[in-house]
Amino acid sequence: MSYLDTELRNIINVIEINESEIAVEVSNPIFSVRNSYGVSFQPTVTSYSSYSNENRAVLVFPVIQQYFHNFLEIFPKILNLRNQKNFTVVLVYPGSKNEEGIFNSLIYGSPKAEQNASHIKDFLDFVGVEYLCLSPEELINSRFSSVFLYYDDSNYLINDPSYFYNNSSYKISHFLQVPKIHILRKNVNLIRSLFTQGDLISGKKLFVSRKKTVDRPYKYVDEMENLMKDLGYSITYFEDMRWIDQIEAVMSSESLVCQYGSALVNCMLMDKMSSVKAIKYIEGYDVFVYADILNSLEIRYEECFIDSEVAPSIELLGRMV
Repeated sequence: MSYLDTELRNIINVIEINESEIAVEVSNPIFSVRNSYGVSFQPTVTSYSSYSNENRAVLVFPVIQQYFHNFLEIFPKILNLRNQKNFTVVLVYPGSKNEEGIFNSLIYGSPKAEQNASHIKDFLDFVGVEYLCLSPEELINSRFSSVFLYYDDSNYLINDPSYFYNNSSYKISHFLQVPKIHILRKNVNLIRSLFTQGDLISGKKLFVSRKKTVDRPYKYVDEMENLMKDLGYSITYFEDMRWIDQIEAVMSSESLVCQYGSALVNCMLMDKMSSVKAIKYIEGYDVFVYADILNSLEIRYEECFIDSEVAPSIELLGRMV
């Protein structure tokens, strides 16, 4: 989402999203990009223009493939604002586009994609929100009539811009720095409201493998997949699936086992009658959000740790799942 590297001015409207978040609409923003949390094209407002040449309000995000952050931070902001305002989502990325002006990285199965971020386009199409793809240079040269800046009550960096509104102090929302857990819980419930529970298939057992991901590899993944098949689990790879197909696969499963990681994000949409077990194999890698949210949703959730240097056995996995 857009950061702010100048004084907050030209305020048109302040939208109260909930008791923890507000969206501040400012007119005639001038954009640049900054290097933040490893993303060199994070959009930021650096000044204000005396004019606009595009009469549209925008909500601006960088395109990254990290599903955890897109699902928990970006998608809810779009949904919250969609219920109150008309706007266009501007997606910023220095990658290639197709003939229709859409980043190849947003197109499912595109051989020209520099990264796999097709879930962003799938989500925007699913909820019916208009979007525009701009390179960093195109963003810098754009003059939109207004932009929405999100603020919340999380404790971000001490020098981050603040805004005092209705006797409360807010910090500008920091993409890639996770907000407070009470905001994340609201965000998950908002996305859950898009789907109807009750499609659970009795006895369906699913194993979500990380075999096709490049980060946090597990050298015995082939052996684990074979053993999970022996235990009656179907093997799936989210990397090969459209976003909505991932959701449907997860929501229809009675028992789901996955390697610890972002597959647990989709599990936040599961039925309370389901069970989720995550296999951890990297010591010290722990994302507290997973357990907190799944437990708050009353989804049965367990974490099991295995030695990454020892091949798993059918007996070991059988005891775990």
